[in-house]
Amino acid sequence: MPSGLQGRNGWVLGLQENGDFSYTVSQVSDSHKGMVWLNRSLGHDPATGKLNALVVDVVELPTLSKTQVFMGNHFCFQNGKRNENLMAIAEATNTQYRTKIYHAWKVDRAKEKIKAISTKGIVCENPTGGI
Repeated sequence: MPSGLQGRNGWVLGLQENGDFSYTVSQVSDSHKGMVWLNRSLGHDPATGKLNALVVDVVELPTLSKTQVFMGNHFCFQNGKRNENLMAIAEATNTQYRTKIYHAWKVDRAKEKIKAISTKGIVCENPTGGI
């Protein structure tokens, strides 16, 4: 992680049974803005076991209000289907599903891009289950 940046969240895309994967998503921030990085896996360093990755796309996130939360990590659905490639900014409700979505993005792995998409049909599951 470059100096001055903090990792906030991250997840693997396309995890296979043998543990291999081709991409990760990282939510990072500095003192002024939040970003999402799409990273292509270059494999693990045999000496250290650490993942080597290449950042292939970056999207700057809008500033979140105190009532908004960034969602991803396999918690978002599009038209009722869970989709690991989705991420969204949602109203931070204390319910099982967060249905008020302000912004949404989808990873296009073939083009190695994070694309803004319509929020229509997007819902995100609250990882705490509304407890």
